[in-house]
Amino acid sequence: MNVVIYARFSSSKQNETSIEAQLEECYKYCKSNNYNVIEKYIDRATSAKTDNRPAFQKMISDSCNKEFEAIIVYQLDRFSRSREDSAFYKHKLKKNGVKVISARETISEDASGILIESVLEGMAEYYSAELSQKVKRNLRQNAERGYFNGGKHPFGFKVVTVDCGTYKKRKLEIDVDTAPIVRDIFEMRANGTKISDILNYLNSKGCRTVQGRNFKKSSLECLFKNKRYVGTNIYENEEYPDTIPAIIDKELFERVQLVVQKFKHAPGISKASEEYILTTKIFCGQCGNSMVGTSGTSQTGTIYKYYTCNNVLKKKCNKKNVPKDIIEDVVVNECKRLLTAENIELITNKVYAICQEQNSQSCLLKSLEKQMNRLNNNIENLMVALENGENVDIISDRISQKRNELKEVKENYYAEKNKIENYTEKQIKFFLLKLKNGSIDDIKYRRTLVNAFVNKVYVYNDKIAIMLNVTNESVTINKELLSEIRSNLLKAQSSYNEALCQPKEVV
Repeated sequence: MNVVIYARFSSSKQNETSIEAQLEECYKYCKSNNYNVIEKYIDRATSAKTDNRPAFQKMISDSCNKEFEAIIVYQLDRFSRSREDSAFYKHKLKKNGVKVISARETISEDASGILIESVLEGMAEYYSAELSQKVKRNLRQNAERGYFNGGKHPFGFKVVTVDCGTYKKRKLEIDVDTAPIVRDIFEMRANGTKISDILNYLNSKGCRTVQGRNFKKSSLECLFKNKRYVGTNIYENEEYPDTIPAIIDKELFERVQLVVQKFKHAPGISKASEEYILTTKIFCGQCGNSMVGTSGTSQTGTIYKYYTCNNVLKKKCNKKNVPKDIIEDVVVNECKRLLTAENIELITNKVYAICQEQNSQSCLLKSLEKQMNRLNNNIENLMVALENGENVDIISDRISQKRNELKEVKENYYAEKNKIENYTEKQIKFFLLKLKNGSIDDIKYRRTLVNAFVNKVYVYNDKIAIMLNVTNESVTINKELLSEIRSNLLKAQSSYNEALCQPKEVV
């Protein structure tokens, strides 16, 4: 079988060593399975949270040529850390006859294997999001204390580094050269001076934005709305007043806002894109083709959303449209019903066993450990030579060089060790219990359930057949059962709404 290898590392703390170890493990796996590697695709210093990866996109594009049947990755998170991207591109590859195989994760291709893979992907995304929340919390605390979180600082300020004991932080300080110009243009705008005249004033003084460009109308409009000029630090639209030095007073800032508001155009209303969580998993029971999300507007302006057979759009099938909310609610509730105590225990044991196996077989960690041992031996030998008085200057430089190499390898080792899916049984069970107790109104929760448990959904005119990852048998829901489910869903929603409207007892 012809295959290709995809390798990736994400941060500046990793280097080519990470790629080499991934390739070594992938080539070893291909050799043991008699796979013929025809190409390798490598993305360097690129996160898997995005699909904007040159080598990755070229690989997806090349799959259309049907010259290879599988993509070998070191582990699944090398392919993608986004459940949405992973599902989308795996479906695209599947249409080209290509599958994604992990060299480290021994996951079977039956229904239970799909479930285990989905749970691992879900946990990787969940704990990645949790880490992101911790980082954001730290950045929020930085902003609250008046520190600068990075990016381009506003015109009129400069960034300085301050010593905070064991670490260093950055803060905004008033730039004595450009701050007076900021005060001048705020006064000019407050007094009704035209934007074009203010731009001429800035150009006459040779002023440039912090990006080194000429000021334009758009950059001035952003400047006049920036609350940092009155001492308010900002992080992700949260404001922290009086935490940084102010260049102008609040009264002048408010006067300018009145002028800005006067010339403000009404913004267009942005339309939120509707998510169809069964995309790539839902099929027409009549012709077998995939179904896609569509919508229509009634004469009264009401928008109705459906899943429509692709062949209906091509006028090759007469399958009726399926109401989006109804079919999704039915599938989500069926998934939730699977999370019994017995199934949670079973899935936990399987996922934990795989995590333990891949941790003990980490080729990358073993490779980095060998490098650390080799460098330690080199340093020790050089120290002996130094003690014997051999070429002191040259040997001292070599020791310094080897120590720097050792430091870099250690950083790579601990970065990889922290990244490995070293989940405990308690963490896995906690994740599954969150799925069991989640709200079916939460779109992320609905998506995770569907990705984990649903293999395929076939929709007929009189029934729905759901193929689940925990069993090779399908769950069939006929018209009568569908009517009962819809009735129960409406009752549950009504009870929920009534509970929300009940006055709460004040203790």
